[in-house]
Amino acid sequence: MSIARREFLAGGAAGLLVGVFFNAPLARAAQLAVPGSATPAAGDPPTQAWAPNAWVQVAPNGDIYIWVGKSEMGQGVRTALPQILADEMDADWSRVRVEQAPTLPKFGPMGTGGSTSVMGSWDPLRKAGAQARLALIGAAAQRWRVKPGECSTFNSYVIHSASGKRLSYGELAEEAARQPLEESPALKGAAQRTLVGKSLDRVDGPAIVAGKAQYGIDVRRPNMVFAALERWPVVEAELLSYNDSAARRIPGVLQTVKLPHAVAVIATNTWAAFEGQRALKVRWNPGPRALQSTGSIFALMHQSVRQPGNVARDEGNEEGAFQAASKKVEAVYETPFLAHVAMEPMNCTAEVSNGHCTLWAPTQNPTRVQMDVAKALDISPDKVLVNVTLMGGGFGRRLESDYGVEAALVARALGRPVQVIWTREDDVRHDAFRPPTVHALRAGIDGSGQVVSWRHRVSSPTPAAQDKKHFDARKLEGSVVDGASDVHYRIPAIRIEQSTHEDLPVRVGWLRGVYPNQNGFANEVFVDELAAAAGQDPFEFRRGLLAGDEPIDTGHGKLYPARLRRVLELAAERAGWGTPPPKGRARGISCTVLDWAHTYVSQVAEVSLENQLPRVHRIVAVIDCGTVVNPELARMQAESAIIFGLSMTFDQAVTIRNGEPQQHNFYDFPVLRMPQAPLIEIHFAPGSDRPGGLGEPPVAGVSPAVFNALFALTGKRLRRLPITAEDFQG
Repeated sequence: MSIARREFLAGGAAGLLVGVFFNAPLARAAQLAVPGSATPAAGDPPTQAWAPNAWVQVAPNGDIYIWVGKSEMGQGVRTALPQILADEMDADWSRVRVEQAPTLPKFGPMGTGGSTSVMGSWDPLRKAGAQARLALIGAAAQRWRVKPGECSTFNSYVIHSASGKRLSYGELAEEAARQPLEESPALKGAAQRTLVGKSLDRVDGPAIVAGKAQYGIDVRRPNMVFAALERWPVVEAELLSYNDSAARRIPGVLQTVKLPHAVAVIATNTWAAFEGQRALKVRWNPGPRALQSTGSIFALMHQSVRQPGNVARDEGNEEGAFQAASKKVEAVYETPFLAHVAMEPMNCTAEVSNGHCTLWAPTQNPTRVQMDVAKALDISPDKVLVNVTLMGGGFGRRLESDYGVEAALVARALGRPVQVIWTREDDVRHDAFRPPTVHALRAGIDGSGQVVSWRHRVSSPTPAAQDKKHFDARKLEGSVVDGASDVHYRIPAIRIEQSTHEDLPVRVGWLRGVYPNQNGFANEVFVDELAAAAGQDPFEFRRGLLAGDEPIDTGHGKLYPARLRRVLELAAERAGWGTPPPKGRARGISCTVLDWAHTYVSQVAEVSLENQLPRVHRIVAVIDCGTVVNPELARMQAESAIIFGLSMTFDQAVTIRNGEPQQHNFYDFPVLRMPQAPLIEIHFAPGSDRPGGLGEPPVAGVSPAVFNALFALTGKRLRRLPITAEDFQG
């Protein structure tokens, strides 16, 4: 973006403002803008923001405001992203003030997902910080009448070494705003960084611990009421009629509001709203999709993987190599529907007046909420403002916009602020579930134990199929083969195929890690089966398949087996692979890649059976995610991903009967409890100077490592998620 000098100078009195523009999910360019009013008093955030997702303003009092355009859901972006910019700027971290960007035009489109927040922000934030630092140096040099090259920066000061003079960033802010900005500023090397690579405390940690942080569920507005909505879980069910007489007799219930596919109970408090929701008598026409069940859905997928599908990758003559192989191995794997079960149920607060809508939403996708609310209210998107709050977990569920649209529609009907809150049962039964998958894999092994062919057919009712106008099942849906088409093993003949289905009775959506989790599970359990068929150690077998340092060119991009091999070798070393495990235990190994996040992970699980039930005692994970901005936050991210993966390994599954999800709450859709949690060891391997993604990559390798360890322990091969008590009883 070009900007006229007079436009840049227009807001000079407000201090120096530098910003960066991101197009979700990855950053595209850095841009500049200027506030139009004076800098606010110390302690108050500036009243003017700048275009896009993250930007910095230096106030005359020395405070440095950094706006974050990514949503904070526990992963630490409100700390890590300012850390990147402040490092490049040589800012005093104690003077940094972090603000959350709302959906104003100057911030551009915003979304948080795909483990791309740090990775996509790295270049633009560094550039913005460097531009600010050089402008401050230029201002100081001009005042001192020295050359900029004679000046340096440290801890929010510009220093002239020869004379010993120094000026604070705050003192220089107004003059720096008149400096031209470097289009391609020189950036720091790794050895020069002072904040990146340090485990700085989470900036919002004290407020969270003290109960002062504002999550979506904490929002309160004057004259606000609460709403709970009764919905039918079958997609496109028709609301025929309802009787609210019993609901309106509950103390605190004010009225009911009919929406196209729900009935809202309005009350003065959440408990009354929930009780009123339970008391409603609603008649539905569930429609033809109510005839579907888990069994019928999986039957279609099993039928699909027996037939050729859309081709995602085709190298060599897979059919010929398989038929000529000395040993042929075939297996079919299943993964179920899954719910997200974020700790904070879906909620949103909305006000609608004078043709405008303001929302306070714990959302990963504020731009989508803005657009979908505007469409629902039949107003232009610029009349919808989404304020992004902290959120108690997202995992991809909060990429959807349904809770925001509901709140806006109810607020318009009432003419007063309303907070829509879902019960836990609503949250589970009306989720956008992770889609189920069926995988048919086959491979050929020659007489020397080498894998000569590999075919993977995956079938799934992808979220893309819900877009009826643009989806064509006869064309490749690339998301379904993420983690399958980019398998990193060196095999002469590979063929990857995909098929999908439409018209599910429930919605499906994206869940932490998306298809690489399902495909990684199938791949890595199958590789263990191949190792057993070849009579080789599972670690050594994988290492052989990853031999060589040159990348693999698939025609659609390059794969880097050597990076995966290095984390595999380090994980085996750290876990003591090849040494006897403790008595009664066995180890299993996996290695997975989240290709779009450029992150490589290997995990070793150590398991036993206690009273005929599997128990995971230890997980060792080695991760190559490039530069680690904040090691402690990164470790927390990896640990949480592993716990998440363990939860989906044991007992988590959503089943469908007569079109309806049968699970309701944590009692029938459990998450891992603290006494069940294993010892988790996280090791970060040296990698690229650029950071990769981290929130999702460790999820994929957990289940296969556990499955492979259980096979080593018991000799029993499992091919279906989740593991249940029945798998090891009888």
